[in-house]
Amino acid sequence: MKKFLIMMFLAGSLLSQNLPMNTSTLFSGSGNCVQCHIGAGTVMMEDGKDISPVTLWRSSMMGNSSKDPLWRAVVSEEVTKFPELKETIESTCTKCHAPMGLTEAVYNGAAGYSMDELKADPL
Repeated sequence: MKKFLIMMFLAGSLLSQNLPMNTSTLFSGSGNCVQCHIGAGTVMMEDGKDISPVTLWRSSMMGNSSKDPLWRAVVSEEVTKFPELKETIESTCTKCHAPMGLTEAVYNGAAGYSMDELKADPL
Protein backbone atom coordinates (compact mmCIF):
# COMPACT_ATOMS: atom_id res chain seq x y z
CA MET A 1 0.00 0.00 0.00
CA LYS A 2 2.85 2.39 0.83
CA LYS A 3 4.44 1.84 -2.61
CA PHE A 4 1.10 2.51 -4.26
CA LEU A 5 0.69 5.83 -2.44
CA ILE A 6 4.23 6.88 -3.35
CA MET A 7 3.61 5.98 -7.00
CA MET A 8 0.35 7.97 -6.97
CA PHE A 9 2.11 11.00 -5.51
CA LEU A 10 4.94 10.82 -8.05
CA ALA A 11 2.52 10.40 -10.97
CA GLY A 12 0.49 13.35 -9.71
CA SER A 13 3.64 15.43 -9.37
CA LEU A 14 4.63 14.71 -12.97
CA LEU A 15 1.16 15.51 -14.29
CA SER A 16 0.97 18.73 -12.29
CA GLN A 17 3.88 20.16 -14.26
CA ASN A 18 2.71 23.18 -16.27
CA LEU A 19 -0.52 23.30 -14.29
CA PRO A 20 -1.17 26.14 -11.84
CA MET A 21 -0.35 25.25 -8.24
CA ASN A 22 -1.40 28.60 -6.76
CA THR A 23 -4.44 29.10 -4.58
CA SER A 24 -6.67 32.08 -3.94
CA THR A 25 -9.42 32.89 -1.49
CA LEU A 26 -11.97 30.99 -3.58
CA PHE A 27 -10.02 28.67 -5.89
CA SER A 28 -7.17 26.20 -6.10
CA GLY A 29 -5.09 25.60 -9.21
CA SER A 30 -5.66 22.39 -11.15
CA GLY A 31 -2.09 21.30 -10.38
CA ASN A 32 -3.25 20.77 -6.80
CA CYS A 33 -6.24 18.67 -7.87
CA VAL A 34 -4.19 16.31 -10.03
CA GLN A 35 -2.25 15.15 -6.97
CA CYS A 36 -5.24 12.91 -6.05
CA HIS A 37 -7.55 12.97 -9.06
CA ILE A 38 -5.41 10.99 -11.47
CA GLY A 39 -5.87 7.87 -13.54
CA ALA A 40 -2.76 5.92 -12.55
CA GLY A 41 -3.83 2.53 -13.79
CA THR A 42 -5.88 1.62 -10.74
CA VAL A 43 -8.23 4.54 -10.12
CA MET A 44 -10.31 6.76 -12.38
CA MET A 45 -9.96 4.35 -15.27
CA GLU A 46 -12.67 3.05 -17.55
CA ASP A 47 -11.87 0.31 -20.03
CA GLY A 48 -8.18 1.13 -19.70
CA LYS A 49 -8.72 4.82 -20.41
CA ASP A 50 -7.83 7.61 -17.97
CA ILE A 51 -11.06 9.45 -17.14
CA SER A 52 -9.72 11.61 -14.32
CA PRO A 53 -11.14 15.16 -14.24
CA VAL A 54 -7.85 16.97 -14.80
CA THR A 55 -6.85 14.74 -17.71
CA LEU A 56 -10.20 15.25 -19.44
CA TRP A 57 -10.37 18.98 -18.67
CA ARG A 58 -6.75 19.87 -19.45
CA SER A 59 -7.07 19.63 -23.24
CA SER A 60 -10.71 20.67 -23.52
CA MET A 61 -12.03 23.89 -25.07
CA MET A 62 -13.13 25.00 -21.61
CA GLY A 63 -9.72 24.25 -20.12
CA ASN A 64 -8.07 26.47 -22.73
CA SER A 65 -10.74 29.10 -23.28
CA SER A 66 -8.75 31.96 -21.74
CA LYS A 67 -5.62 31.00 -23.71
CA ASP A 68 -7.31 30.85 -27.13
CA PRO A 69 -5.34 33.22 -29.40
CA LEU A 70 -8.33 33.81 -31.71
CA TRP A 71 -10.51 34.85 -28.78
CA ARG A 72 -7.77 37.13 -27.45
CA ALA A 73 -7.41 38.72 -30.90
CA VAL A 74 -11.17 39.30 -31.17
CA VAL A 75 -11.27 40.96 -27.74
CA SER A 76 -8.28 43.11 -28.67
CA GLU A 77 -9.94 44.13 -31.95
CA GLU A 78 -13.18 45.06 -30.17
CA VAL A 79 -11.29 47.16 -27.62
CA THR A 80 -9.38 48.86 -30.46
CA LYS A 81 -12.65 49.72 -32.22
CA PHE A 82 -14.44 50.84 -29.06
CA PRO A 83 -11.82 51.98 -26.52
CA GLU A 84 -14.44 53.76 -24.43
CA LEU A 85 -16.06 50.33 -23.78
CA LYS A 86 -12.86 48.50 -22.85
CA GLU A 87 -13.90 47.63 -19.29
CA THR A 88 -17.35 46.44 -20.40
CA ILE A 89 -15.98 44.38 -23.31
CA GLU A 90 -13.28 42.68 -21.27
CA SER A 91 -15.54 41.92 -18.30
CA THR A 92 -18.27 40.60 -20.59
CA CYS A 93 -15.85 38.30 -22.42
CA THR A 94 -14.03 37.07 -19.32
CA LYS A 95 -17.37 36.14 -17.77
CA CYS A 96 -17.26 32.94 -19.87
CA HIS A 97 -13.61 32.70 -20.91
CA ALA A 98 -12.10 33.29 -17.45
CA PRO A 99 -14.91 32.74 -14.93
CA MET A 100 -12.57 31.97 -12.02
CA GLY A 101 -10.64 35.20 -12.50
CA LEU A 102 -13.75 37.32 -12.83
CA THR A 103 -15.41 35.68 -9.82
CA GLU A 104 -12.31 36.19 -7.69
CA ALA A 105 -11.97 39.83 -8.84
CA VAL A 106 -15.61 40.64 -8.04
CA TYR A 107 -15.33 38.83 -4.70
CA ASN A 108 -12.35 41.06 -3.88
CA GLY A 109 -14.34 44.21 -4.73
CA ALA A 110 -13.40 44.87 -8.36
CA ALA A 111 -16.01 45.97 -10.85
CA GLY A 112 -14.66 43.66 -13.56
CA TYR A 113 -11.71 41.66 -14.81
CA SER A 114 -9.36 42.95 -17.49
CA MET A 115 -7.26 41.12 -20.06
CA ASP A 116 -4.11 42.45 -18.36
CA GLU A 117 -5.29 40.93 -15.07
CA LEU A 118 -6.04 37.65 -16.86
CA LYS A 119 -2.55 37.49 -18.38
CA ALA A 120 -0.93 38.11 -14.97
CA ASP A 121 -3.21 35.75 -13.00
CA PRO A 122 -1.33 32.68 -11.70
CA LEU A 123 -4.51 30.59 -11.63
